[in-house]
Amino acid sequence: MKLKSAAKYFDDDSAFDGYSGALLFKGQFSGYDAASPDGSFQRRRIASVAPAVMPAPRRVIVVQGDRWVMGDFVTDAFKDQPIRKTAVAKKVTGLYTLLTPGQAATRSAGVRDIYGASSYLKDTVNTLSESDYDPQYQVAFGSVEVIPDGYFLRSPEQYFHIRSVQLLLAGLVNASCDQIILETSAVKNCEVEVAIAGVIDPVTELTTGSSLVFGLMLDMYMLYTYQTQSVEINKPGDMSLILANTVVIRAGQTLTIAGTPWRIVDFSPYHDAWNVHIRRA
Repeated sequence: MKLKSAAKYFDDDSAFDGYSGALLFKGQFSGYDAASPDGSFQRRRIASVAPAVMPAPRRVIVVQGDRWVMGDFVTDAFKDQPIRKTAVAKKVTGLYTLLTPGQAATRSAGVRDIYGASSYLKDTVNTLSESDYDPQYQVAFGSVEVIPDGYFLRSPEQYFHIRSVQLLLAGLVNASCDQIILETSAVKNCEVEVAIAGVIDPVTELTTGSSLVFGLMLDMYMLYTYQTQSVEINKPGDMSLILANTVVIRAGQTLTIAGTPWRIVDFSPYHDAWNVHIRRA
């Protein structure tokens, strides 16, 4: 009997595609719990399969009713012949909608839905808004997923702004994210309705009409931008507001969010949206 045939004798666990539900392959899946510095555990598995097995199209599988994000396979060989392939798999924590900033601001459907495995990373001190500690997370996706910097991830439980993206050695795409749920009495979450007051054009002396639009409100430190000497510096209590780039705004214009008046200090392009620097009026 060939060694690779003996190695796949105990491939009794069925793996189904995490998106379509189709049967993909059978293999062996061993548990592995990795301890984190904060005392928590990351639930992982090691998937071992026959050499001819191909990975899931989007690297998400279902084994015994649980979804897992798989890394890339690594081939084990004996006498120059492949006998097994193994990969790391992280347990899926949610289905996330990937959104451009403009889609997030307008509450649109988004680019696509992706299963991911999120885990707590660290706290960041928010010195500008309330001097509190805000959590950062890392979310792992399959290596075939394209996750751009500056986009957003939305799920029923969490809302993330993607700070940076790294390709891990295990073959996973790791997105380092800020959690942007605001816990103030005026704004229950980051999605807000914005009433924009009309302004008078000094040249034509015509007044533009007021409007009501959707936006995304988050802390200033989550959207670092290049500052020149002509740009007014950030002050405690200032916030960032993401608006679709189809919204017409001007510096100095007044906004009302959850009954609170704000003034536009400055704004700049941010992907398909405006990154608006606002201050309480």
